[in-house]
Amino acid sequence: MKSIKKTLIALLVSCIMAPVLFIFLEGLFSIVLFMTSLSRPTAERQHTRYDPELGWSNIPDTFIQDMYGPNNSLTINSQGFRAQYDYTQQIPKGTIRIICSGDSFTFGYGVDDKHTWTQILSELNPNIETINMGQGGYGLDQAYLYYKRDSRNFIHQVHILAFISTDFSRMESDTFEGYGKPQLFVENGVLKTINVPVPKRAYYLPWLTSNRAQFDNLQFIRLYRKLIHTGQPKKRNMAKPDINLIKQTVGAIFSELASDHSYNKRFFCVLYLPTYMEIRQNHIQPWQQFVQQYTDQHAITFINLIDEMRKITLDKLDTYFLKEDPVRAGSFLPFGHYSNEGNACIAELLSQKLRGIPEFQALIKAYSEHMGPGVE
Repeated sequence: MKSIKKTLIALLVSCIMAPVLFIFLEGLFSIVLFMTSLSRPTAERQHTRYDPELGWSNIPDTFIQDMYGPNNSLTINSQGFRAQYDYTQQIPKGTIRIICSGDSFTFGYGVDDKHTWTQILSELNPNIETINMGQGGYGLDQAYLYYKRDSRNFIHQVHILAFISTDFSRMESDTFEGYGKPQLFVENGVLKTINVPVPKRAYYLPWLTSNRAQFDNLQFIRLYRKLIHTGQPKKRNMAKPDINLIKQTVGAIFSELASDHSYNKRFFCVLYLPTYMEIRQNHIQPWQQFVQQYTDQHAITFINLIDEMRKITLDKLDTYFLKEDPVRAGSFLPFGHYSNEGNACIAELLSQKLRGIPEFQALIKAYSEHMGPGVE
């Protein structure tokens, strides 16, 4: 009788302990997975600061040794541009100054100062000086606002607005990875900016901002929200952005810049920078098609390097893109930024394209043979 009682007690204890052990292990493994999912603030936070008009911008006079790995350092000059020297307001005699706007592909994420495509472009022609106005995480809206605000102090004859397809989707939101950003929209045919000054709260605890999604997925936080009837984190009471409205804004950006540059006798072009998967795919991306059609209709110079990149052999093409994030070891780069070789290829292809454009060639000839730039 006692043995049966002991057996029943042991069975009862086992029935109780099994789910307890399961809950313990489930909680332990969840904590382990949560801890391994935590990340540091984005790489850009190491060289950018809060900007009420743009969201974030470079910290002047910044130098980070081996930012992207050994011998891949980053320099921000006193004017906030990625460069190892400052620029004069006037253009050096006999020089064509090109301002290059864009995102991290233009900024040169992953490579040192001398291997960005903007810098290499200037070295391919002794008559060219480039100003790198790229910034990591920027959408086309921020690149436009950055150019409009910070280029006015530097006389220039050429503006290249470079972008990848993701830059358009970034325009749909007033945040990027938890950090606030401005948004553009068209009202009565005029570009208007909203969400400015940009909220600063994300900069108070940048580590928490970078890991908000991981915290939101913790079960006890989800249960807490459910118990107090808040559910998931508050979502904005707004419909999914209308792609046609984004296209309208993109078109307005292109046309406004084209009009301004025409008035000031500058050469303007938009540059589509292809990503690895776009090169591998054999169909035209929707945004690529839209830009091509819009620029054709409005006589805006459009340079698309994807066809030339598709002619490159696969083995060679693989060396043109970074496979891992050089700042976060072991992390996969979703867009695959250009390597040293990739940036050199972009610069060479772009240089060839520019040499084939009569308006650009006229500039080169005029400013290399005469006294230098006029006054704008």
